Amino acid sequence: MKISVIVTSILFAFSIAAIPASAQTVKKWVDEDGVTHYSDQKPAGGDAEVKEIEVPDANVTEFESEQTSQRIEKQLRELEQDRKAREAEAKAKEEARALEESIEREPLIVEEKKKKKDRSSKKTPYPIQLPTLPKAPNPLKKQ
Repeated sequence: MKISVIVTSILFAFSIAAIPASAQTVKKWVDEDGVTHYSDQKPAGGDAEVKEIEVPDANVTEFESEQTSQRIEKQLRELEQDRKAREAEAKAKEEARALEESIEREPLIVEEKKKKKDRSSKKTPYPIQLPTLPKAPNPLKKQ
């Protein structure tokens, strides 16, 4: 789940970066306090000296974005393989631990079964007889 969100975010970011940006004009001015401002709009007062600066297009070519996409896809495949290997290793460790635990418990289980068998084979010196109830007459049966 987390990996798919990360992958989607990365691919979205690169797709946005691959869109060619158009050249923009940025305004630069210094206010009365000596603070330099950059904006796409002129200052509200209008009395400051404004310089217009051309911002060039982004230098992202389709070739560079394709290389980047391929590199990201390769890294994602490697991460997926690494995750699967870690999961397989964890599963193998869990199976080994369960097997080891069952081997340790086997003598206890055998001993418990033997005790149970011994108890069931012993006869009590005085057999226990359960009380019986007298049969009630069947009201549907004609006498």
